[in-house]
Amino acid sequence: GVYAAFALGASAGLSALVIGTMPLTVALGSRLLGERILPRQWLGFVLGVGGVLLVVAERLAHAHATLAACGALVLGLLGISAGTIYQKRHGSGIDLRAGLFVQNTAGTLVLLPLAWGLEHFRLEAGWPLALSLGWIVLMNSVLGFALLFVLIRRGAASSVAALFYLVPPVTALMSAVMLHEPLGLLEVAGFALAALGVWLASRTG
Repeated sequence: GVYAAFALGASAGLSALVIGTMPLTVALGSRLLGERILPRQWLGFVLGVGGVLLVVAERLAHAHATLAACGALVLGLLGISAGTIYQKRHGSGIDLRAGLFVQNTAGTLVLLPLAWGLEHFRLEAGWPLALSLGWIVLMNSVLGFALLFVLIRRGAASSVAALFYLVPPVTALMSAVMLHEPLGLLEVAGFALAALGVWLASRTG
């Protein structure tokens, strides 16, 4: 959903904000399915959204998106939220290697026909492409989802989802270190608020 939204013209700030609410949607879905969530955890989920909003606030000033792009973002949000809840309720006992294989194979079978029909397959070979693909494949599709599987197996879906509040702040920090982008007070405050939200949302006892 996010990559489709980018292709349809959604800005990075808007995408980060919409997907950044994923922990809250997982918490709502988990509660509807019977998971017990304490009041301080709800406070943590709200603070986490506030932290994400502070981190992306300046980017939102120039945010733009078509209705189709917004729809793609919402579908992406609902997809990852529903997948997290389903994984906790029905897939916690699945072998990690088998789970990753099935997930990536299923994704390939669904997306390959779409890519074949909609994309032009024009590639500019070089190190930027190789590094980008390597990062997406190894960090996102393999390591990232492997860690998510392990965390979901060991903890509540809502508590695990709360960690996603740290994605926009950590991304801003990485951009400051690697791309020399300025890190303002709003981003720092957002990082602190998101971290507090994660801490509260993760405390189940």
